[in-house]
Amino acid sequence: MATIQFPVIELENSKFQVSVDLALYSKDVITAAIYKFSHLFYIHQQIDGNNPNIVIVIFESKDGNILTVDIPKQFCNELIDQQLRHNVNEQFGHIHILNAQKMGEHEAEIEKIKNVFLAILRDIKKDIDNGEQPGEAVTAAMFQAMRDALAEQKQNPLSIDDVAAMVAGQIGQLTPMDEETADLFKQLAKKMMKGIE
Repeated sequence: MATIQFPVIELENSKFQVSVDLALYSKDVITAAIYKFSHLFYIHQQIDGNNPNIVIVIFESKDGNILTVDIPKQFCNELIDQQLRHNVNEQFGHIHILNAQKMGEHEAEIEKIKNVFLAILRDIKKDIDNGEQPGEAVTAAMFQAMRDALAEQKQNPLSIDDVAAMVAGQIGQLTPMDEETADLFKQLAKKMMKGIE
């Protein structure tokens, strides 16, 4: 029967040692995993004198934190997590950069939506400053209109597009919007609903 050698060894003075194989984990990954525990424990790392492909990580109690064998085991799990993150970033990091570039393309749309929202907020503030409280009546009317639309659609399941169109339509009643702005609101509403899922 084969035996599994666990890389955690208990040392004197309540210290623990973990042997990390550089064939499995990069040095950057080891450092990132150590960082996750450095606020709780003193941690030292060094290359094994007998094997340059092994990094020795030693944990020592700090500020009264109790060090048990579970901490180095958690460290081993963190190594796996950090290596996985590292591998995913190596493989797909360019996609994150492409997504950031796409955001730049939509900045004008976002700015336009922001301006419309600010106009709505200014109108609401103006009404409040004049002693009017249209918010409650408008909100109730908006919800009633949405309920009526839902009642008509009861037999058909609603799609995200249907809900986004209702939201944009109700906002359009508060503040007149051109077709392009209404489309931008629909896109925003859909993105927000997809973010909730």
